[in-house]
Amino acid sequence: MGQRGGAADLDALLARIAVRDRTAMRAFYEAVGPDLHRFIQTRLNDPHEAADVLQETMLEVWRQAHAFERRSAVRTWVFSIARNKAIDRVRRSAPTGPAPDEEIADAAPDPEAAMAALQDGDRLRECIGSLKTVHRAAIQLAYFRDLPYGEIAQIENCSIGTVKTRIHHAKRLLLHCLSKKPSRRGGGV
Repeated sequence: MGQRGGAADLDALLARIAVRDRTAMRAFYEAVGPDLHRFIQTRLNDPHEAADVLQETMLEVWRQAHAFERRSAVRTWVFSIARNKAIDRVRRSAPTGPAPDEEIADAAPDPEAAMAALQDGDRLRECIGSLKTVHRAAIQLAYFRDLPYGEIAQIENCSIGTVKTRIHHAKRLLLHCLSKKPSRRGGGV
């Protein structure tokens, strides 16, 4: 999180927000906003939608700060609100039919190709973007936010076992994606 974003700082800010301290809300937004926006964007894949959901989340924090029961860390509580708001947004915009699951060939990836692909940041972002939302969120929280599985489970409202399974599958899917040759055709470099 940034300079201000430790658990004690967030607890203190939330207590001030509960009594309608606008300065505390601004500081809270600055402390969690960037990480929260990235988290929401991993779920929605749209920066504009993510910004809207971020605003909805912060409005909910403003409205519900007084009701925070301290059963989890403040950061976990806020990320859970954001997760639920993002899910609501996806549900409202989802087509009415079931989404088809993608079939992934179970071929063993070439380790040399996987290592070469890992060095290409754009390729990695492309592969992460191709993951299902739950897998992308698990990877983002575990590896880019360095959150423990227990906290990820609270944010995602699932068991630790489910988090482990999602990360396991996401890593396999990423390895498979990264081991394939990039689909750059034509006059590419």
